Amino acid sequence: MGNKLLFLDTETGGIEPTEHSLFSIGIVVWEDSNIIYENEIYIKNLTYKTTAQALAINNIDIVQIDKIGLEKQDAIKELKKIKGQYFNNGSMTVVGHNVAFDISFLKQLYKECGFDFLEDFSHRTIDTSSILQFLYLKGNLEKNIASSDRAFDYFNIEVRRRHTALDDCRATVQLFNELILL
Repeated sequence: MGNKLLFLDTETGGIEPTEHSLFSIGIVVWEDSNIIYENEIYIKNLTYKTTAQALAINNIDIVQIDKIGLEKQDAIKELKKIKGQYFNNGSMTVVGHNVAFDISFLKQLYKECGFDFLEDFSHRTIDTSSILQFLYLKGNLEKNIASSDRAFDYFNIEVRRRHTALDDCRATVQLFNELILL
């Protein structure tokens, strides 16, 4: 059994986890540079709290989310299934780009549903934005490409549908695999 990590990305109704809705969670289970599982969990909200700017960026269709989305408790059950199936019920280390943002929304989801976030997830994370910043400061990269758009462009990573949780998550996996080679 190799090294496994949980990549994730979220799409939200804004930037404040206590004020704005969580719409979707893109999930990729990574093992030794390979994707072994992927999914996008859509989350139904009783009321949708959004900003116009967030909706313009992610093009979320709230009517569609309401049709296909899971109840919040069921979304957490899906995460727990992934933990059981791919991480032997051990703590999952989360990887993402500016991952603290995504984790803040997950923590809020867990809190709203009465679950303990640290029961499923490690307190340790890996952030590709921070890695890029470090490599730039160290002199391994000639320019600062810490934003996802600049990083994807620099490494020629094509994102099929930008600002969808699963496609951004897939692109972050490709970015991470590139960074491992540096």
